[in-house]
Amino acid sequence: IQNVLELWEISQLLLPVRPYLIKAIVENFIDQQAENGLIDTQITWNENLTGIPAAPILASIAAELHPYLNDEEWLSSVYPALMDSLKVWFKPEYDSDEDGFPEWQHLVQTGISELVKVNPEIRNKLEILINSAEWLSLACLLWNECKSLTAIARWIKKDLDLDWLTTQADRLQSLINTCLENNKKICCFRDKTTHLSSKGKILHTFHQNGSKTLDKSLKEPERIFVQVASKDGFVRPVAWQISSQDVKKEIQTSLTCKDFHWHEEQGITVTNTLFSSVKEITISGLKKGDTAVVGTPDFTIHDPLTMFRRLLSLC
Repeated sequence: IQNVLELWEISQLLLPVRPYLIKAIVENFIDQQAENGLIDTQITWNENLTGIPAAPILASIAAELHPYLNDEEWLSSVYPALMDSLKVWFKPEYDSDEDGFPEWQHLVQTGISELVKVNPEIRNKLEILINSAEWLSLACLLWNECKSLTAIARWIKKDLDLDWLTTQADRLQSLINTCLENNKKICCFRDKTTHLSSKGKILHTFHQNGSKTLDKSLKEPERIFVQVASKDGFVRPVAWQISSQDVKKEIQTSLTCKDFHWHEEQGITVTNTLFSSVKEITISGLKKGDTAVVGTPDFTIHDPLTMFRRLLSLC
C-alpha cells in the first residue's frame, strides 16, 4: 500500500538524493487514476482503491522534483493527469455549495487519523467536522497545487490552463484570507453551508433507547450530530429521528445505522439538514451500557494543525 501523504513525507527525507525514486512513486499513483480524474488517497498492487480523493499534493511534489530531474518531457507527460486530479476537487460532490472551498470526505485524507497521539475526544470532534466543515488546511493545499501547476505549465510552455489556475488560486487566496481575518490568533473551522464558526453544544445524552422532548431554538441554523459509544466495542444498528419546527410545519429527519461511520467503539453521524429548532429526538438500537450524545458541531476546537495556522496568520 502506498499513501500519498507518506509519499510527501518520503520526498522530504530523500530529496535531493533520490529524485528518481520519488518520480516512480508519483507515476504509480497516476497509473491508477480513475477515468474521472480522481487519484486515490492510497494505491495497492491489486488496485483495491478506496474511491477517496488523495490530498492535493502530487503536483507540488512533481514541481519539487524539477530542479533535480530537469526533465520537461516527464512533466509534460504527467501534467494532464495532475490537472484532471485537481479539477476533481471543484466538482459539486466535493464542493457541496460550489463556493470554491471544497471539503474533505474522510479523516484519512488529512493525515490526522495516522497520528497516534491524537486525543480520542479530539479525534471524535474532528470526525464530526469532516462531515460538516470547510477546513483551511485543504484550501491551502489546493492553493499550493494551483501555484505548482502554474509553474509546471510555464516550464513546459502550455498556457491553456493558466487562466483557470489563476482564477482558482485567487479565489482560494481570498477564502483563506477571509478565514484568517475572522480570528487573528487561531483560524476556526466553518460550516460548509452557512460558513459560520459556532461553538458546539450538547443537546442531550441518551443512556437507553427512547425519546427526549427539547423544544429548543438554535441561534443560527445548525447541523445535529449523534456520537454512539458501544460498551463492548461492537457496531450498533442505531436509528434516530429528529422532529423540528419551521415557520409553517413540523419536519421529520431520520437516519439509520448505514449513516454512521464507526471507528473502534465509536459511531458518528452528522445531518446534512440544518436545523433552526429541535422539538424532539428519538433513538433506538442501543444496548445496556451504551451512550449516545446528541449535539451541534464545535467549529472552534483546535486540531493538531493549530500551530501551522497560528504561523500562517502571522505571514
